Amino acid sequence: GGQFVSQFGSEGTGEGQFKEPYGLVMSQSDQLFVCDYGNDRIEVFKNEVFSFMFGQSGSQRGSFNQPHDLTLNNTGDLLFITDCDNDRVQVFTVGGQFV
Repeated sequence: GGQFVSQFGSEGTGEGQFKEPYGLVMSQSDQLFVCDYGNDRIEVFKNEVFSFMFGQSGSQRGSFNQPHDLTLNNTGDLLFITDCDNDRVQVFTVGGQFV
């Protein structure tokens, strides 16, 4: 069977904290993008250490209402993020800028 390696994050609203983390994807540069469903944002980690986050609650472009899953395009420079309760997919750069 598998062996436990490590964990990071905790419940909350601060940097590196989650409220119902869902989908995640790892970039070619080892950045881990995590949908923080309950906090309506995307958190980004490098080597399990918080780097930055983007997004906020809302329905305007670049905001989220329960982001659920995400993927990278073939070149690894764009994120496609499902924004569940806003019934859309939003596109961002890996730096967190809305496209």
